[in-house]
Amino acid sequence: MKKLIILTVIFLSAEICFSQGDSLNELKDWQLKGYAQSAELYSDQITAIKYYSEYYKRNKNDYDIAYKLADLYFKIKDYQKAKPLYYITYKKNKYKYPKSIFKYGQTLKAEENFDSAAVCFQIYRDEIIYKLKKTEQNKELFLVEKELKGCENAVFSSKSDTEKITVKKLNQSVNTSYKESSPIIWNDTTLIYTSYMIDSVPVININTRNLPNEKYYSAKLTENYWQGGFSAPKPFVNLKNLSMSGGSFSDDRKRFYFAAGSKDIYGRVYSSLYVSTFKNGKWSKPKKLNGKINSKKYISTQPAVGKCYNPDFDVIYFVSDRPGGYGGTDIWYTVYDKITKKYKDPVNAGSYINTPGNEITPNVNNETKTLYFSSDGHSGYGGYDIYKTFGELVNWIPPQNMGKPVNSSFDDIWFTQSKNNDAGFIVSNRYRNTNTQTEHCCYDIFKYGVVNKKIIEISDTVFETDEQIYHELSENKKKKTKQISANTIVKLHIKNNDNGEYICLAADTTDNNGRFHFKIDKNQDYKLTIEKENFTPTSLILNSDNLIHNKSDFKSLTIIPLQKKPVTLNNIYFEFNKWDLSESSKLYLDTFLYKIMTENKDIVIEISAHTDGIGDSVYNLVLSKKRAESVVKYLTQKGISKNRLIAKGYGEEKPLVSEITENGEDNPEARAKNRRIEFRVVGLVINR
Repeated sequence: MKKLIILTVIFLSAEICFSQGDSLNELKDWQLKGYAQSAELYSDQITAIKYYSEYYKRNKNDYDIAYKLADLYFKIKDYQKAKPLYYITYKKNKYKYPKSIFKYGQTLKAEENFDSAAVCFQIYRDEIIYKLKKTEQNKELFLVEKELKGCENAVFSSKSDTEKITVKKLNQSVNTSYKESSPIIWNDTTLIYTSYMIDSVPVININTRNLPNEKYYSAKLTENYWQGGFSAPKPFVNLKNLSMSGGSFSDDRKRFYFAAGSKDIYGRVYSSLYVSTFKNGKWSKPKKLNGKINSKKYISTQPAVGKCYNPDFDVIYFVSDRPGGYGGTDIWYTVYDKITKKYKDPVNAGSYINTPGNEITPNVNNETKTLYFSSDGHSGYGGYDIYKTFGELVNWIPPQNMGKPVNSSFDDIWFTQSKNNDAGFIVSNRYRNTNTQTEHCCYDIFKYGVVNKKIIEISDTVFETDEQIYHELSENKKKKTKQISANTIVKLHIKNNDNGEYICLAADTTDNNGRFHFKIDKNQDYKLTIEKENFTPTSLILNSDNLIHNKSDFKSLTIIPLQKKPVTLNNIYFEFNKWDLSESSKLYLDTFLYKIMTENKDIVIEISAHTDGIGDSVYNLVLSKKRAESVVKYLTQKGISKNRLIAKGYGEEKPLVSEITENGEDNPEARAKNRRIEFRVVGLVINR
């Protein structure tokens, strides 16, 4: 009976709360609390704050309400009003309100007072956490260490040099006073986005239970000005009574994935993934994906389409709170097989990306294999920050915070790029919104642009002649060379510092000028590989911050990647079973290879030694390596940098000719040809 009375009071309070404007000073204390509780039940923080604030004015010693009020202010990002209430409750009873000092630190962090915030987090870690229940301690330790690391990183990044990035809020024709989100670049002059298209925080009407929905809209760029509020073209359709979220095209532009869902008056969210297919010049009606992907119990939202090792697969990353994850919402993926036209069961994208917190809004750059997403579980500046990682499926390098000004001390929840990767859009609640009852309640769309983006520019030459390379390199004659042809592939890989492996980010073939352009990031280790049929592939390891930096702020690199045939050093001799250089061999090196190396100070060469097939193969391999090292040692003693010389022993693995005649007899002349020292140019060193 008691529960029934409580429920009746709550529902009666709710009806009054949402349907009439009572004078606060005429309400009794129990009414104020009842109305506030009703508003909380329907996730209406603004109304709850209205009644709790009046109650707290009259009852300053009710610290339970003070703490509740602080939490409500915190939820709507009104940190200025939440901060003193957290401080009061901490000073009054820090063990009854254990999170008060932690939340107080978060409000300081939002103000970018990182040093003071760190002190609060340390107090929470050292004085409070050990008093909590054992089941709560690990979770709280994760949260506090994340915040401490975020403070440390924020202080460090504020003192370091960063790329110049401009961030500017789009005008009021796009951004209303409530929420805009899901920016999708349709083309160079059209932006698709979602909006409620209302100029105030929506108030729940408990009688009709109608809630506003996010719909697709478009904005047009005219003379550098975005004009919003237009209808969106197909396939951006608005489903009846559902809110639209996100949207992503398959690489062949034949499938468009998006999410649609609803939020009930109790704040519960329901969302599913849909796909539209382009066939015979038309977009099909949206179709909901299967029940393994869309569950009635869990969210499936914010799809982003990527590629993987198999060109017949689409990888659809999406956000879900289903079981099997690491925290609140995680990034998952399903694979669409273009041949069978079926979707595989969802898989969690792994612990490199997902945390005990929340990961949302994945977005994939398929050219660079970069995944962008937002998270409140990784160490950041505050709230949600935007991160990036490289890889595919469950194989990723550790995510990197995008830094300021992409991120702020508030919530930054969406990041999308233009085709040239140096501009795009961010969704954030960082700036004051003067038309609402709270400064940071609502998300807006911001345009960003990268100034002076670092670029690798590769201008390559391939040797197409069998003549002595010496004349090609050391004399000022017209080179008998030509630029890399279109069937040459240059690939850029980034290093995963956790396991030392390189993940391929991009591959490209030459343009008419034999040039390649790759965008790179600061202080990252990369590997360039160049491949061409019938040529020896080559690779070069580099760090982006050590590349030549010229006035136009480009990073430039020139390499000689491929050589059709190694050059044999015919006058290098070794005694039987020995690896010491003879005096005549040293003289030959002085007048030939040493001269090439001194006159071409940027080339890197490989010295390779080979044996004939007589004797033990393992022994021959060791012997050949020692002979190659003897040549390298001699050249380094004469002043050639060791970084420009690579010693390789191949033993009997790469004979030039067969050592057995057609009659099955031994061929001493062939064995003599196979015993050789060779060199080939494998690249150019970068001037430091």
